Amino acid sequence: MQRLALFSCCLIARASAHGHLTTPVPRPSSWAPGKEQGATSPAATYRYDQPTHSLDGGMTHEAHTYGDTSFRCHDFAASTPTTTITAGATLDLAWELPANHPGDCALYISYETDKVAPERWVKLHDFIGCVSKSDLPTFTGPAPNTANTYQITLPDWLPSSDHAVLRWEWHSVQQVTNVEFYTTCVDVIVSGTGDSADTFYSKASPVVSIIGTSHMPADASSYRKAYDGQVGAEYLVGPAVATYDGVPADGGGDGDVGEAVPARPPSPPGAPTPPVAPGGGGASSLGAGGAGALGAFIGFGVGAIFGAVMALYCRGGGRGSKAPPPPPPPSQYPGGNNKEMQIGVMPGSGDATYALRPSV
Repeated sequence: MQRLALFSCCLIARASAHGHLTTPVPRPSSWAPGKEQGATSPAATYRYDQPTHSLDGGMTHEAHTYGDTSFRCHDFAASTPTTTITAGATLDLAWELPANHPGDCALYISYETDKVAPERWVKLHDFIGCVSKSDLPTFTGPAPNTANTYQITLPDWLPSSDHAVLRWEWHSVQQVTNVEFYTTCVDVIVSGTGDSADTFYSKASPVVSIIGTSHMPADASSYRKAYDGQVGAEYLVGPAVATYDGVPADGGGDGDVGEAVPARPPSPPGAPTPPVAPGGGGASSLGAGGAGALGAFIGFGVGAIFGAVMALYCRGGGRGSKAPPPPPPPSQYPGGNNKEMQIGVMPGSGDATYALRPSV
């Protein structure tokens, strides 16, 4: 009955809207040149909520088929920027998930010359669970709220630009055996450093090339199992949040970008240190008296063992004496020689999953 209810819920969700970024204001839902398939217009905001891809490849919605470049900016045309973001300052984000599937999302930026569908991107932030920042401490994984807000601190190393592109990306895992991918782009002006775009791409790492969903895992088993309670930095997948000349994207700001890298567990305690002998250091620093006592002890032990061996030798008549009888054959032991040893096999540790993947 529970399986049926879950299946019905998924069917209802597939028939409704899914999700997109709302703040900053995204570019209008108008097709880019060469992408005019199916009806749309700036008023057709339902197009924002359509996934462009699943793990099976580009999807088709209402006569529009999404291809290898569609997951960049949803096949929408670029627009003149009206939003200005500032390097090192805070940025308020909001997104709506009318079908609030479990999954994670991220924010990227591009300085490419092609503003319609830039290929090269740099990740600025991972959003665990795709939930509001205020919900993170109590979020358990299955479903985010419909409306979510998040304030981040932008890196102070973002170059100035009169037209850059912000990109929000969400992958949803409600189908368990498949994954759906969503994207929204915002055309922005950047007030930042004097570095050129070429310098930016040479210093940022990693620089992500988006072709279809090739920057994400290709198998559903690599994504978190939201209905099994899996959520957190260790289950994030995809590219890492960027560094710039070794400086992390948060630049020492709000610090929550670092959630993409789970903390290491404490190391197990080592073997106890043996007690130190009185009057000296450890075993490697015995004094003259300690060394003499140790030598005497060893000499006494060796002598005692030697004496015992000689006594046995003499008692047996020396080298020419008769050897003792051999042990009885195995058949004379209780149970004969048919005893077997059973070897246990330690079970494996199961899934090796991000984080990422903390593993991702």
